[in-house]
Amino acid sequence: MAKITVRHDELAALVTQAFTNAGISESDAAMVADSLVDSNLVGHDSHGVVRVRGYLKQIRLGNTNVESQLEILNETGSLVVCDAKASLGQVAMRQVIDKLLPKVREQGVGSATVVNCGHVGRLGEWTERIASRGFSCLMSVTDNGVLKCVAPPGGKRPTISTNPLSIGVPTATGPMAVDISTSAVANGKVLVARAAGEDCPPGWLIDAEGNATTDPNVRYTEPRGSLLPMGGEQGYKGFGLGVFLDFLVAGLSGGFCPPAPDGATGYNNVLLVVWDPESHSGSTHMYEQVKRLAAFVRDCPTVEDAPSIRLPGDRTQQCRRERLKSGIPIDETTYEEIKMAALGD
Repeated sequence: MAKITVRHDELAALVTQAFTNAGISESDAAMVADSLVDSNLVGHDSHGVVRVRGYLKQIRLGNTNVESQLEILNETGSLVVCDAKASLGQVAMRQVIDKLLPKVREQGVGSATVVNCGHVGRLGEWTERIASRGFSCLMSVTDNGVLKCVAPPGGKRPTISTNPLSIGVPTATGPMAVDISTSAVANGKVLVARAAGEDCPPGWLIDAEGNATTDPNVRYTEPRGSLLPMGGEQGYKGFGLGVFLDFLVAGLSGGFCPPAPDGATGYNNVLLVVWDPESHSGSTHMYEQVKRLAAFVRDCPTVEDAPSIRLPGDRTQQCRRERLKSGIPIDETTYEEIKMAALGD
């Protein structure tokens, strides 16, 4: 399927208008649009504007509230327990972070959980945001036991979601974050391949009989195929990590692990833990240790013909520079759907 290239500001304006037409306030629409387009800018197209169709569908179905309704269920000096009431995930996350960080500054550590939250987008956006303010953090998200994507090693049926994990740390030169799913890839990468009419690379998928496949459609037709866990067919570590993140995130937030009860909606459940380095060994010490290890890793000799050593964030920042200059590649069908939702033509 043909791809076109669109300037980031043009794309953000179209997505903002599409969301505004759906009843979202202009400020919230711009916030969500900027979040999605930023994911495209850094090369995480799985969490970019390919999600617009799904967001608009959830609004039409009444599963997403166009007005933020974040409710604080429990609050202490270092804890915030929230119900997002089906609010837009990007809007709710900003509110949660703004509520939690003053507590962390006071107490040295803090935790937040969110239940019934709209899709929060790319986790790295939030851990980078927190790290840019001088804090270290860990964040994970699950899908309320509804969206089952990943089969256990040797299994034929999807049993858990991709259950991503992101860790962010502050450095003297800006935030550094790692953002990974516990599956072979994020489910959205399969969505991107399907929207573009392309095959997935080997090692991502199995069909409903457990056979390896590159066809993204197996995730969207019954009986459903599955993503493999991180580490491939023998991905015991990736699957084990995904299971325990489900235990923690659902168990602490008040959401569900798979299989969800009948009638449950696939909202995001969120677990966020934040530390203030200044209250521990001091920010200067953390900065020094990050700088020391990063330099040591980058100085590692490489095998013949290998690319230079990369650390988390290197690729995304390079991609941001390139796409700010040359534009964002997007499949033509997704672009036309966004344009129609924005302009009505």
